[in-house]
Amino acid sequence: MNKASKINEQIKPKITTLTDNTSYAAMGVNSIIHDDDDLFRQLIVSGATALDISVRENHIRQFLLYKRLLIAWNKKTNLTRITTTKEIAVKHFLDSMAAFPYLPEEGRLLDIGSGGGFPGLVLKIMRPGLTVTLVDSVRKKVSFLQHVIRTLQLKGVTACHVRAEDFAKVPSETGRYQAIVSRALTTVDEFVRLSEPFVASDGMLVAYKSGSIEKELAVYTGGRNETGAVNVSSGRWKAPLVQTYLLPHLNIERTLIFFHRE
Repeated sequence: MNKASKINEQIKPKITTLTDNTSYAAMGVNSIIHDDDDLFRQLIVSGATALDISVRENHIRQFLLYKRLLIAWNKKTNLTRITTTKEIAVKHFLDSMAAFPYLPEEGRLLDIGSGGGFPGLVLKIMRPGLTVTLVDSVRKKVSFLQHVIRTLQLKGVTACHVRAEDFAKVPSETGRYQAIVSRALTTVDEFVRLSEPFVASDGMLVAYKSGSIEKELAVYTGGRNETGAVNVSSGRWKAPLVQTYLLPHLNIERTLIFFHRE
């Protein structure tokens, strides 16, 4: 078996189908409505409106269960340092939604360093027509993602325990993604470098960033050719587009940085 085949075997997700008789206890979450569910719902609905994004009732129901699972697992496994209902709703779910209006209805999306599924799993719930792959190098986080996928009975999404550099060695993954996202994983240039093997010719990269980005973007202000394209890592890209937004309820500035192939 060659190296690529071995990697393929290692990253095959073990997904099982839940039956209608599957209990909430078996899912690892209490079926009783949580005291904070109403607050979470209000924050999601009003926050999405502030971002000019429409959320449906089925989205909210899935987000509620996702939130419960996150809280339950986080008590035993360190998935996130964000633990209050307000911050989970805003800093995880609403922040993840920010790229939603820019995504295609269908196609393939890759989330590099998905962690607890933010933004990739949130975007999958919002855009069910997308085929989504979540990759992370931390096994416990991937186990959580696979559990959420099973519990929410999501189709067309897989979670893989693998480093992006190793995933890039799988021939079938080369150049197949229309959108690649990552949230607060690394520098912009490193994200572009990691993403290049995966992006389709008509694809785009979306980096979620917080704080000052001037220094990271400085590399893109020079070295452009006559068409305005820039050389980033080993590829050629159009000059990045930058979209800033405020996280609702907290008024914290965030930034989306978009890259498209030249």
